[in-house]
Amino acid sequence: MNEIAFFLENSSISYVALFVSLGTLAALTCAAITAVLNNSQVGPVMLGAAISVLLCIPVSRLVYWYCNPEQYDGPISALTDTGSGGFSLAGVFIGVALSALIIRLIGLTDNYLALMDCYAPGAALGIAVGRLGGFFTNDDKGNHLFTDEEYFGLPYSVAITDSVTGSTEWRFASFFWESLAGFAIFAILLLMMYLKPVNRGSGRHGMLFMAFISLFGATQAALESTRYDALHMRSNGFISLMQLVSLILLLIPMVYYSVRLIRADKQSLKPFCIVIWGVGLVMLGAAGVCEYLIQRKAKMAMSLHPLQLIALLIFSLMTMFVAMRMYRVTDPEGRFRFPLISRKY
Repeated sequence: MNEIAFFLENSSISYVALFVSLGTLAALTCAAITAVLNNSQVGPVMLGAAISVLLCIPVSRLVYWYCNPEQYDGPISALTDTGSGGFSLAGVFIGVALSALIIRLIGLTDNYLALMDCYAPGAALGIAVGRLGGFFTNDDKGNHLFTDEEYFGLPYSVAITDSVTGSTEWRFASFFWESLAGFAIFAILLLMMYLKPVNRGSGRHGMLFMAFISLFGATQAALESTRYDALHMRSNGFISLMQLVSLILLLIPMVYYSVRLIRADKQSLKPFCIVIWGVGLVMLGAAGVCEYLIQRKAKMAMSLHPLQLIALLIFSLMTMFVAMRMYRVTDPEGRFRFPLISRKY
């Protein structure tokens, strides 16, 4: 149940809705600032952001309906009955991607990745702020129950009331760690913007976006595994929908940079690159084994979640190595700008 923050005439505003709204506002503001810093056109960026807001709400509701059809009479009910059900973050990603594609198709920008670069920092910040609404709802909590008072309270657990028995349970604070991961990714993207402006040329476009989806995919795939209310596809009960989306997001940068590297340098298939790709595949396999054991061995789950996260972050690190190799080939004069040390761009 969502706690009510305040009443507005005849309507009640929940804390979850309040934090989602604040997260959306933070994302839009950050997108505009990023566009200015990257010398991008603010108009197309903000128009795309406005379209994304209009698309994200219905798409995220439809995704939620697909995973929970028993809660609605049909897709129309999911779109119109806003007093029940919820939203899916997977639908938000789809909405943003479609809005940027619309801006590209109508000719307001000639570079899709440059547009997505402007959205990346704001997306991380918006997710981080929106997740804080988990303080005021029973959603977005972990499977693991804590019984030792030493682990009561943040950063380990939060208290929720069981809707059936009325008893108090201390569950893993999944939302807190998801929010913390969002803030950490936002800080990393800000550091990337400071060390290396992405508007140097089209060859650098996509850096922020690829870094964001790689890091978000790694962290969310692991943290989603902790949740007891994760959404699942109708035909697949092994991994959740958001885990599947996170894995796709994690793979996109690796494939993108690998293809660009091979096209730019036919000699790139050297032992170093093969080792990098091999390590990445091993880490994905390790994360999959961890997920299997988490679902089969509940007592081992809290020990396996960190190992799964480490494996996925190592895969993200391997992606960074491939990206560095690719930029070394395609943009040999480009360097990250370390203040007071190097003036090379």
